[in-house]
Amino acid sequence: MNRPLLSLVPVLVLAPMLPLTLGCSSSSNGGSPNQSDAATDTGSPTENDATAGDSSQPQNDSGNPGADSGQGPVDSGTNSDAAPVSFSTDVYANIISAKCLFCHGPTADGGPGIGIAFGHLDMSTETLAYANLLGDGGGAPAGGVACGTTGLLRVVPGNPTQSLLYNKLASNDGDGGSLLLPDGGPMVFCGHPMPENHPAIGATDLAAVQTWIAQGGSP
Repeated sequence: MNRPLLSLVPVLVLAPMLPLTLGCSSSSNGGSPNQSDAATDTGSPTENDATAGDSSQPQNDSGNPGADSGQGPVDSGTNSDAAPVSFSTDVYANIISAKCLFCHGPTADGGPGIGIAFGHLDMSTETLAYANLLGDGGGAPAGGVACGTTGLLRVVPGNPTQSLLYNKLASNDGDGGSLLLPDGGPMVFCGHPMPENHPAIGATDLAAVQTWIAQGGSP
């Protein structure tokens, strides 16, 4: 009679332990509060801030944030609202006659300078200079050895950066600065920067040429 009673003891002892075992199992599945926070964290505040900052920056096609996708240092040249610039006074007298005629005018012996002989651009007088830059007012085509087959215009009224005159002057190194290609080299459409083998014309003079063209290249 004693054996059956004793066989019930393990059952009575183990039964109260079952809820404790189930409780531990539930706790391990849910994890501790710290573990839960770690599992659901999408990143530290610093990481999230950095991601938000990156997404607000402009992207170019290569995906580099903040990279310039187009013009870079090239100015659109649309400063047509500046004070009127006179070709006669501001461009020819102050710039061309002072800094261009040693090539685009006659030599000391009366012969043509190299800018006339090779560039086919005679600017010996104001009248000749205007006609050879603007033609009938719409822009004269480039000529000479380096540029004569390009179809480029020496002056494109209203568009300095597409005008060969402004391009060559702005591409020189010096006070006037340079229009630069993505590789850092001067952006010369054809031939050489101007004045060739001489210092750049300077920022003030370059701005005068830019504004004169942007305003339509009037006489």
